[in-house]
Amino acid sequence: MCGVVGGLRLVAPLDHSYSESRENSITGEIIIQLLKGLSNRGHESGGLVMESSNDIDFIKRDTGTVSDFINSYGANIDYFVRHIDLKNFIGHIRYATSSGTKVDNKSSETNNIHPLFVGSDNYSLILAENGQTHFDTSCIQDECMDGFTKPGMLNRHGATNDTSFKGMRLLDILENSDASQKKFHEILTTSLDTLYDETFDNGMFSTLGQIKDKVSGQSYFFVMRDGGRPLYQFDIDGFRVFCSESSAITDIMQNLEINLDAKNIHQFPSGSISVYDLNSENIVAWQKETKPLCFFEYAYLMNQGTYLSDNNHNLVKVDDIRAALGAQTLIEHQDLLNLLLNDDDCILSSVPNSGLSYTKNFKDMFGIDDTQAITRNANYDYRTFIASDDPLVRFTKANDKFNISPDVEGKTVVILDDSLVRYNVAAVINSKLRKMGAEKVYYLFATPPIISPCYGGINTYRKHLAVTAIELQKGISAKAIGADYYGTGAHKDFEEALKSFEHDPIMMDYLGGPVKTDGVGFLSIAGLNKVFNDLNLPPTSQCCVTGKYPYKFDGIEDWSYIPSKQQYNEKIRPKMVA
Repeated sequence: MCGVVGGLRLVAPLDHSYSESRENSITGEIIIQLLKGLSNRGHESGGLVMESSNDIDFIKRDTGTVSDFINSYGANIDYFVRHIDLKNFIGHIRYATSSGTKVDNKSSETNNIHPLFVGSDNYSLILAENGQTHFDTSCIQDECMDGFTKPGMLNRHGATNDTSFKGMRLLDILENSDASQKKFHEILTTSLDTLYDETFDNGMFSTLGQIKDKVSGQSYFFVMRDGGRPLYQFDIDGFRVFCSESSAITDIMQNLEINLDAKNIHQFPSGSISVYDLNSENIVAWQKETKPLCFFEYAYLMNQGTYLSDNNHNLVKVDDIRAALGAQTLIEHQDLLNLLLNDDDCILSSVPNSGLSYTKNFKDMFGIDDTQAITRNANYDYRTFIASDDPLVRFTKANDKFNISPDVEGKTVVILDDSLVRYNVAAVINSKLRKMGAEKVYYLFATPPIISPCYGGINTYRKHLAVTAIELQKGISAKAIGADYYGTGAHKDFEEALKSFEHDPIMMDYLGGPVKTDGVGFLSIAGLNKVFNDLNLPPTSQCCVTGKYPYKFDGIEDWSYIPSKQQYNEKIRPKMVA
């Protein structure tokens, strides 16, 4: 999970500018706000590369949060943009992905920070990616990937992760192209087309890049999106800007009071490649095969203020999608709905921050108020499920993040959370509720059980998932859980096993033993798809809840890989149980 932002100055004036000026009106303040608006997508590192028309560059890459990056370099960013003629920029907010090689197994190494720089004899490349393009991890050291024509090509660029490996591959294609009868832009478009085809079945990605031909001096800016990861674009005076979430763009309008028409914020087309000549007005764009967007973007990853397009190109807010998922979850658990309606000592509480969206319409729909029994520490904004694979670190982060109201004493508490991945957060919250005197605790999750890894979205190994521990302890297979797509009340064996779950010895030590839960429930996959269908949303990839993947990754032999040549359709539409 990452966020990308970038842009280039177009020579021609734009019809969708917020002013009539052709001056270089994009400011450092705007770039800083875009980075800040993507902060929900990464706390591990940040990077920004800016290039001026006279070849003066700004390059800053560092570990830490987005706030750390802006505090360190914000003034420099603003000064650079104010005093030079900005030509293009590429920025990146990063969480590490679980697959792919990391130096010394450390995801925070500075050579793993995007944007990445890759060079060859004739070309220099700057690359940033939201998502993952997976190659066999041994390829980086062992030169095992098919299709490379020169010995030693893999190591000569010093690849440290899957994105730099992807950049390496692009340069290898370029270096081995017959340039005798073609111009550089023709070679580049053909090479990008080949790269897209080679990587389409190996991950999910939105990619921004800037490449320079060292011989001719020509430079091009390119954008690729297979559809599995989000990407938006908008025009602002002489600039075209790309960004992983529309909420970061609307933040510019609200926080900087820029009169940018929201109708001119568009999703960059799924399956598209666009190439921009940085020295002329030439733009080349074409459409390729596409993937559905990862459903977990709706459920958790995106900022709740982001807008998506439905099948009729109407805007749908992520906040409203989550509210519908939350309502469907409560409808599927009538026993808890009746308890909330009829027992004055039963309260409902969501888990901040994304969880607040899930109970948004409960007052109007059910007459139920969401009591803020659980609040988030204002100084704590890490996303715990991506924080670390170390259970002690994860416990500490979850324990420090949430505060529990004393009002829960003697009450029955129904918790509505967005999802269950490892069970660390839910276990900590449950334990805190018990210590504050809650008499009973029921836990609902507004997405189906996560049964398998999904390196296009959730950053987890198979071994760390709660379902894996249940499989080892109770013999309930993840595939059996995932196979139950239909109706309400699905996953009963799994839900029962979670009621007294000893999922990790270290976590149990810090929690003081197993956390007793009076009831656990999940949204069914049928319910998930009902919500998406009711909102007329495009098909979504549901890899982590079905075990069916439209791309390859480490361990795919344990699940179902659906090659792109076959029809990929995860829109399972069983008849819902009334």
